[in-house]
Amino acid sequence: LLITIVCGGLFTPFVVQAADMVETCADGAGTVVKGNNGTVYCKSNRTMNWWTALGWCRAINMVPFSFPNDCRCVGEKCKVTADCSNLAGVGIGGIWTATPNGTKYAYRVDGNGTVYVNAVFFTRDTTLNALCKSDI
Repeated sequence: LLITIVCGGLFTPFVVQAADMVETCADGAGTVVKGNNGTVYCKSNRTMNWWTALGWCRAINMVPFSFPNDCRCVGEKCKVTADCSNLAGVGIGGIWTATPNGTKYAYRVDGNGTVYVNAVFFTRDTTLNALCKSDI
C-alpha cells in the first residue's frame, strides 16, 4: 500500500504536466492547430508581415494557408456560419492567408473565422501569425 501511495504521488505531477503541454511544430517555433475539417496546421509563435509569413511556411517545408480553398469545411464541426468555418473557434487569433488582394493587401482570418480583405492601417506590412500546412 505504501509503495502504491508513493508511486502514485510521484507520477501525478507528470500527468498534470503532460495535460498542460502544447504540441509544437517547426522545431518549437510554431504551435500545432487542428482545423474544423481535421487538417493539421503549424501556426507561427511570432507575428510577422505577409511576405515573411509566406517565406516562413516555405522555410519549414510547408505551404501557407490560402483563401478560399483552405476555408472549405465539411462535417459536424463545420456547421458554424463563418466566412472561414474551417478556422472558426479553433484558437488561431489572426493569421495571414497566401491570397493577395491587389498590391497593398492580403486576405486574413481571425479566430471567429471572419475573413478580412482590407482595412485602413492594415496592409501586408501589418504583423500577424503565419499558418502553414503540409503540401502533400
